[in-house]
Formats: sequence, structure tokens, C-alpha cells
Amino acid sequence: MADFETPKLGKHLVVPPIQPGAMDHSRPHIARPEQQTALGFPTELAPDWEHKAVFRLGELVSQSRALRVFLDSCVQCGACTEKCHYYLGTGDPNNMPVARQNLLRSVYRRYYTVAGKYAPWLVGARDMTKEVLDEWYTYFHQCSQCRRCSVYCPIGIDTAEISMAARDIMDTVGLGQKYSNEIIGKVHRLGNNLGLPGPALRNTLNGLEEDVREETGIDVKFPLDAKGADVLLVTPSADFFAEPHVDGLIGYAKVFHAAGISWTLSTHASEMSNFALFTGSQEHLKKVAMRIREAAVELGVDRRHHLGVAMPEQHRAMPAEIIDVAAPVDIPFSRPLRAVDVEPVRLDVARIVGDAAGKQRRRLRGAGGRAWGRGPVGGDDRRVGRQGVGHDGGSGSARAPFL
Repeated sequence: MADFETPKLGKHLVVPPIQPGAMDHSRPHIARPEQQTALGFPTELAPDWEHKAVFRLGELVSQSRALRVFLDSCVQCGACTEKCHYYLGTGDPNNMPVARQNLLRSVYRRYYTVAGKYAPWLVGARDMTKEVLDEWYTYFHQCSQCRRCSVYCPIGIDTAEISMAARDIMDTVGLGQKYSNEIIGKVHRLGNNLGLPGPALRNTLNGLEEDVREETGIDVKFPLDAKGADVLLVTPSADFFAEPHVDGLIGYAKVFHAAGISWTLSTHASEMSNFALFTGSQEHLKKVAMRIREAAVELGVDRRHHLGVAMPEQHRAMPAEIIDVAAPVDIPFSRPLRAVDVEPVRLDVARIVGDAAGKQRRRLRGAGGRAWGRGPVGGDDRRVGRQGVGHDGGSGSARAPFL
């Protein structure tokens, strides 16, 4: 057990006293060899792993101007300290965002700055050693990459980017984290984070169809791998097995059924979450994201001459644009490309509801009805309005009868 007491939450924030080493015992499970192999990473540290780690750090810095700026520009002001929930909860100084950054920054300075090469003691530069690597594994996996510290940093340093770089380096030399790497392997093999094979997924959907039929008397379908649909729905993992989350998937199906929209799920990309974010690997971030477009192309999903990929509201942090970045180059299309194919697709379930509501509003106005004062969907109507609901309405600010 950790040798510290969890601070009590009071009316005013109290910054805890420093407790050096309070969390140096806390480390995630190391990925097994087969989990590393599935992602193309080494299964153990090679004899020259130090050289490979330093080389990989150089590659990341050369590929990302932002990472280089983050490593070069910190003035050690400490404004981020009391913004990190890990530090507030533990008091471990290495959980201060600035101190966590320094774990990587010290190695960067040793090998990629003039001062670090010739006067390492002057700038706090350190050699890449096993002790340093173990320290990385302990503390860089205690960062949740929430980016709260970045909001308060006067320079705008993104600690999450530095944590991702450190995790990428550790994977590259053979020290991966079990949780994320195991999940990513399931995604590449089965199309989802849960490891659900296609037959199990289909059986789950059949059960939901029966539940909805018993509840409503309406035959609402939950299609899987249906070719030629207008929309490919990509949901969170929990929608397939956990309550109340499964009610979300049932709700999406009811919306599509009521709106008369042809839709489908895909075994190749049944849900959205991209756990490669927690490994820092740009290669796997892209590969996990691109499987969604691959599924859309394979199933012939087409919505107004775009690939229509719908997702729940909570996944706006991973918009459909992310799957469009390199598609014209990397994925063969079943039809000739047009200019519109490279435009972003902005589509989520809230927008689909907004489209349907907008069409109903126009029908009512055409019949002499009036537009009501409610928004197009229940819940946070302002959130929907900010996103510009309604493809046909242009501005997206039109009001519609409450559905």
C-alpha cells in the first residue's frame, strides 16, 4: 500500500507537502512478449537498448517541432504543480508536471543540446541508464494525459506530448505497458477493445433486437456488416455489454429507425476508443483510427457522397476528420475519387437527430405550423447548437420541434 494519506477535499484547494518517493513503488504491469510482438515491438531490452532509446528520442524531436519547443522552453515556474491531480493526491514531487517533464528533458539535454554534451552538470543533463528508464516507467505511466497542466502553463507546454514521447521510446526498446498494448492488439486482431469476436458481437445485437421488440413491439434492427448503408455507427466499448451504457446503443438504433436512416455496425471497427493514445505511438494511433475508414469503404457506406461515420456525442474529441487524413493515398476506393471525398465529414448522432428535426420543422412550416422554442434534442441543447446541428440548414442554428 502507498505510504501516504489521500487528502480530503475541502472548500479551498490545499497543496500537499512534498513527499519524495511516495509513488515510486507504483508501476503498471509490463507487457508480455506476445503483446509486444503483436504490435511490432521488442519483447525485451536489447544489449544496446540505451543507444536505441536515445536514437528514438532524436527521431521524435526531429519529427515534432512542438516536442522540441516543449523540451526547450520550460522556465521551471511551477505554475502547473497544483493543477495536477496526481500530485495533489500523492505529494510525490515527480508527479509535478514540470518534474515529470524533466525526467525526459534531462536525457534530451544530455544528447541533443550543446550545454548538455559538454557541461551536463550545469543543465541537469543525465545519461540514459537503467535507473532512468525505470524512473520513466514509474512516473510517465502516472500521467493520465488530461492536459489540465497545459491549460495553466504560461508557455503552453503540453505535458501529455512529453509523456507520449517517453512511452513511445519505452515501447520501442522493449518495455511496454500491458494494459494498453493488450487492448491495441485486440483491436488489430478483432476490431474492438473488448476482444469480442464477430459471432459474439452478432449474438449481442440479436439479443438487443429481442429486448427492444419486447419493450416496444417495434422491430428495430441492429445491423452488422450491412453493405450499402448510409451511416456506419461507431460506439464506445461499454455500449455492447454494460448498463446503463447499452441503453445508449439502443437509443441510437431507435433514432435511426424512426428517422428512416440506413445504418450498420462493423466487426472490423465496432467501437471508437483509440488506446494507442496511451502508448504515444503515432503509427498505431493512425492504424487504429484508419480501420474505421477501412470498414466504411469495405461496406460501401456513403452519405451525400462522403463516407458517413457517426459516433456518440462523448467522442467529439475523436471526430470523423481523423479518419480522413490520409485515406486518398493509403486506401483504395471502390469508385473514382471526387473533390468532395477529401473534405472532412462532421457527423455524430446528435447531428443526425438535428437533421431529422430540421426536416420535420420545415414540413411543419410548409403545412402552416410554427417552430417551437425547444432545441432539436434533449439534454445539453447548447452543446448541439455550438456544433452547428443540421447539414441542410447551413448555419445549424435553426430551432426545431422537440422530438
